[in-house]
Amino acid sequence: MCIRQFEQELKISNETEGEGEIPGVIKCDFKGKLKDLNAHLMNECPLNLINCWFNPFGCNHTCFNHDLKDHLITNMKLHFDLVNQLFDSIKQEIQLKDSRIKQMERDSKQELLKYRAD
Repeated sequence: MCIRQFEQELKISNETEGEGEIPGVIKCDFKGKLKDLNAHLMNECPLNLINCWFNPFGCNHTCFNHDLKDHLITNMKLHFDLVNQLFDSIKQEIQLKDSRIKQMERDSKQELLKYRAD
């Protein structure tokens, strides 16, 4: 049995105290060999949690693979805002570095003029 399915059943049985099967609960039907369990957990298990595609931009949501589409659709504005915030911060960083470079160029010109004057 898939370890995630076992954990889910254990959690459900503790929460429901034998009320029977709960409709809409995802089940994993893996009944393979122990040597195949790791590959199943990594690639095939429907109970596998995955990070949101916008995790690099700051969305910390994790969900089952089959729920990701709903998350992406319902949180489209949040994801758009996260990308815009990152874009704005990168733009500010570029402007700051650009102004530093210009200041360094002015300073080096002044030093060169001072050196020539001496």
